[in-house]
Amino acid sequence: MVIMSKARECGIVAAALACGLLAACGTSDPAAAGHSAATAATAVESLYVSPADTGDGIRNVLGEKRQHYVVQPAGGERRNVLVIFLGGTNSKPSDYTTLADYVGGLGFAVVDLRYPDGRLIGALCNASDACYAKLRGETIFGADTAYVAGAPLYDFALIRVDAANSIIGRTVALVDYLANAGGSWDQDFWDQFLIADPSSPYTARHLGPAYPDWSKIIVAGHSQGGGDAAFIGMHLPDSAALRRVVMLSAPNDNVDGLISASWISQPSSTPLTRFWGLRAGAEGLFGGFIARNWAQLGGANAGGVGGRDEAERNIGDGSGDPQGAHRLVLDSSGGPLQQHNSTATNDPRDRFPVNRDLAWQYLFTAPE
Repeated sequence: MVIMSKARECGIVAAALACGLLAACGTSDPAAAGHSAATAATAVESLYVSPADTGDGIRNVLGEKRQHYVVQPAGGERRNVLVIFLGGTNSKPSDYTTLADYVGGLGFAVVDLRYPDGRLIGALCNASDACYAKLRGETIFGADTAYVAGAPLYDFALIRVDAANSIIGRTVALVDYLANAGGSWDQDFWDQFLIADPSSPYTARHLGPAYPDWSKIIVAGHSQGGGDAAFIGMHLPDSAALRRVVMLSAPNDNVDGLISASWISQPSSTPLTRFWGLRAGAEGLFGGFIARNWAQLGGANAGGVGGRDEAERNIGDGSGDPQGAHRLVLDSSGGPLQQHNSTATNDPRDRFPVNRDLAWQYLFTAPE
């Protein structure tokens, strides 16, 4: 465990600039969807955690340096909500620290999860509709692992992700680890995000079999990870609906560039009013199907992202008024890959829209 404490409070400019943003002072309620100024002013503490340290059977993926990144907001400023963030293909959590720190500054606990994401899903599954659900399902739930009795099983021949190393398995193990890390890491705060259940196929080192408490959890992601966030929200049992889903430049799943992957139009266990998305205007092959997938999410007559057949809303550099929209478009510059990354990744070269943090604030805090 590598602790990286960051006192990110108003007036501590150096820490904010080190992360590529300047937190604004103020007492406005982000839940009221105020969009005129960023309010990520809560002090946060962060650390990197090696996946293998969190539980039995969990292995490090693609090297020791690719660790989980965790943000804990200050005690008096917490929302008691956890954001699980999933990065894009072959990314590492350190690619998204600006976003993670900013969301932590809004009062959320943040887990930027290191998970098995080494397969380029668009290239691997482009000609096979069934491939998308099999690959995402196994990565999220584990191979041949039923979330609850009677739930679907997923098995993809080209990968092998067991329950312990699945997204859910790693989440359970990491949250349990944080609840027992000691020091400034608050046991009661982290404990609230797990529910002990002897029937769970996911086991925590201290708590034992457990599920995440999805009612207190937002799942967000970028690119491939944003597709996983949507898949989780749609395929958990109806009794385990997510608090919110945030999709950044995702999902782009399509078959031969002709039709959306069929899982996109399946019914969602999480109400579509809890789904929110942000994409750039010209993501090319990296995001050419996102708008169509947002419109078709949940199936015919479901209303798509937002649940009401709404139009996309262009918000310019991030400072434009979303007017309650769930589908936002960011004016980004550069080629398709740069635009694709502009919605979420760190920006060490100052190439991305300067007010994208306002869009992040809105996506994570706006009322349904």
